[in-house]
Amino acid sequence: MLTRELLESMGAILSGHFVFASGLHSNTYINKDAVLVRPRLLNDVAKDIVAHSGPDIQTVVAPEKGGIKLVHAVAQELCRLMESEIFSPYAERGENDRFYFKREHGKFVAGYQVLVVEDVITTGTTVRSVIDAVRELGGTVVGVGVICNRGKETAQTLGVPWLYSVLQIPLPNWEAILCPLCLQRMPVNTEVGHGWKFVA
Repeated sequence: MLTRELLESMGAILSGHFVFASGLHSNTYINKDAVLVRPRLLNDVAKDIVAHSGPDIQTVVAPEKGGIKLVHAVAQELCRLMESEIFSPYAERGENDRFYFKREHGKFVAGYQVLVVEDVITTGTTVRSVIDAVRELGGTVVGVGVICNRGKETAQTLGVPWLYSVLQIPLPNWEAILCPLCLQRMPVNTEVGHGWKFVA
């Protein structure tokens, strides 16, 4: 079972100065790769998400790149339980940082009942873009499952029937202009997150 204590023991909760894809800064980073590279733990996470989902799922989708392993694990668990084929396409980042279904992945979304999964939610921007991409193709989003919700997003703010988070860990975020770590001239971590873009 995934817990905050387990993440801490794996060194997956990092302290420092980090920048996210949204441009927000924080003093804490949840390294989801610590989960994604452990198949047994990832399978436990997938089972947890599936256990809190409904029976009407036909397709599971996720944003690249971090969501690709998760989407397959969740779809595989659904296939096992439902004894039917569940599709697992993923959305790719395109123009204006919006997500789209390419490489014929869209045909496994259009007209289907879709579960959206994601590794970590901070502001919900990525998940919202994937939800929009599903709806633009005529798919129906039945819910959202995430490994960790570190923000304040809810099913209501995302506009979906339900949101299940394996972990809920509220953590501080700041706009770059208000970041106290920037004011202290603390170096930005360029090894994880999007710090390298900010520094460049």
